[in-house]
Amino acid sequence: MLNPSTTPARVSVEIRAFAREVAAEGALSFVTVEASADSEPGECFENVRARVARDGGRLQYGWIIWEWPRIQLQAEFHAVWAAEHGGLVDVTPTPDGEHRILFLTDPVRVLETGTDGMGPDNIRKALNHNPLIIEYQAVSAAEVALRRKHSIGRIGHPPAAEYEGLLDRKAELLAALLRWSTGRNDPCPCGSSKKYKRCCQRSEH
Repeated sequence: MLNPSTTPARVSVEIRAFAREVAAEGALSFVTVEASADSEPGECFENVRARVARDGGRLQYGWIIWEWPRIQLQAEFHAVWAAEHGGLVDVTPTPDGEHRILFLTDPVRVLETGTDGMGPDNIRKALNHNPLIIEYQAVSAAEVALRRKHSIGRIGHPPAAEYEGLLDRKAELLAALLRWSTGRNDPCPCGSSKKYKRCCQRSEH
């Protein structure tokens, strides 16, 4: 499924306010992604522990701040490597190959032992009053809750009928929000590098 959220180009007033809501005492900064050769996507906690065991330093908990312009901000619980002599590095590959992330340290929250390894659910903030955004966020939260209910972590799936129904509705909402938020002269969200009006918008008529 297409992921329209990415690293913000800059730290806006809205992002700073959101960061205070997520971790009031945290520090917000851009962090370079330097994934280790043996790092697994989506396994930041294990990746950082392995880096600490090999090179020292420590694990720093916090949140990646993702932005979907006009739609939502999203904070994803995450861990990066803090080198012994200062500086943070993200050693986990990003979903879409971003070379840096916007990271908010969290001096309070840690990954609870004995959990499924997923960490807390993402924190989402709508950037518009469009009811489709609210439903999209609710469906996204319901998807995570269903996975936790069946204690599957990142492997396997809950009962197909429930899970597939959620994913189908999420895909429908995603498509509708992409159409609503993309201007005719914007790059097409399909990644073709063409303008939206000369690409997927044509197929919608």
